[in-house]
Parts: sequence; structure tokens; C-alpha cells
Amino acid sequence: MFMYRNRVCVPNDELLKKEILQQAHHSCFSIHPGNTKMYRDLKRYYHWPGMKRDVASFI
Repeated sequence: MFMYRNRVCVPNDELLKKEILQQAHHSCFSIHPGNTKMYRDLKRYYHWPGMKRDVASFI
């Protein structure tokens, strides 16, 4: 596992990214957050290039 600024560096795997986005979106703690909140929550733990764009597209 690679880390970037204490965050998990997610490989360029669309299925893995989609799974992370789905889990974050459907989590009991987030309850369908908007894209800004979801992005802020995810970037605390994960890093991948284009994450903000991917979150906006997912929402």
C-alpha cells in the first residue's frame, strides 16, 4: 500500500474507485452527501489524481 501525505494512494483502477465512491455515498455516516462534503470526507483518507472530478461525476 502506498501512502501520499498520510492518505491511501488509490491505483488507477476504475472498479476500485467506483467501490470507494459507492461506499462513501451510501455510508450510514454520510447519508447522501453533496459532492463538496463527500470530496472533503474522501480526501482525508484517499488520494488519486482527478478525485474531485470523479466525485462530481458520481454525484
